[in-house]
Amino acid sequence: MHELLPAENAPLVKMILEQPALFLFLILSAPFFETFIGQWLPIWFFGLFTRATWAKVLLSAIVFAALHLGNSPANALIILLLPGPVFAYTFIRWREHSRTKAYFATTFTHVVHNLVPGLLALTMA
Repeated sequence: MHELLPAENAPLVKMILEQPALFLFLILSAPFFETFIGQWLPIWFFGLFTRATWAKVLLSAIVFAALHLGNSPANALIILLLPGPVFAYTFIRWREHSRTKAYFATTFTHVVHNLVPGLLALTMA
């Protein structure tokens, strides 16, 4: 069934087939690092210059998308438009309660976001 996945995802399909435990580990652990680099730091840094939520969301989404440029420019664009702003806004809203809650709420949202397509990819491989 892996024929349904785009050819550019061949290395991903190979990893899923050969090392499914590693694949699951990566999609579950990467959000912990990416939340810090893609939301916590940019929102804190840009918050030094602006209080505008929309600006911090946009700038954080750009940083987060840049983290994914190695996957493909199309993937980075999709991330810029969809999950990047969602994760940034989640972080900002939860930060009103505490930084720890913001970090873990955003990380959990990101894990769920990775897990759904990750499990679909596993079933299609």
